[in-house]
Amino acid sequence: MELKIPEVILIKRREKNLTQEELAAALGVSAQAVSNWERGGYPDITLLPKIAAFFEITVDELIGSDAATREEDIRSFTDRYRSGIENGKEGWIRKLALAKEFCLKAAGASIGCGRTDEGFALLEKAFPLYERWLKIPEGTRMAAGCPALFGEAKINK
Repeated sequence: MELKIPEVILIKRREKNLTQEELAAALGVSAQAVSNWERGGYPDITLLPKIAAFFEITVDELIGSDAATREEDIRSFTDRYRSGIENGKEGWIRKLALAKEFCLKAAGASIGCGRTDEGFALLEKAFPLYERWLKIPEGTRMAAGCPALFGEAKINK
């Protein structure tokens, strides 16, 4: 997912007919900081809730993530999971890694959508998977490896 913070800040500032100086004063930062954000820089993460509240949007909207984007991310991951698992003696390693990643991403998406009970239930599923992942011997070859997660290298923990 590509962060859209610079574009969103610029659009929302213009919608409110504010100068960079006025926005900076409202947020307690310098006009130079606002200018930097609008040119591609990112605000400190601790400022994201304050900026979102000022523009009356969610932090998800500020970073450019919406329900459709999250659904597409989950759909894409699910497709990779279903089509990418190879049957082999080390295929279970990849399956475990993908299941762990899926649970964590789905939990984050659920919590981000306000479905906290569902998100925490998915986190409860992710923790045991992560514990199993940690038990995989260091240096185990990822013959069926997922390049997006591991490259084509050995697991180094």
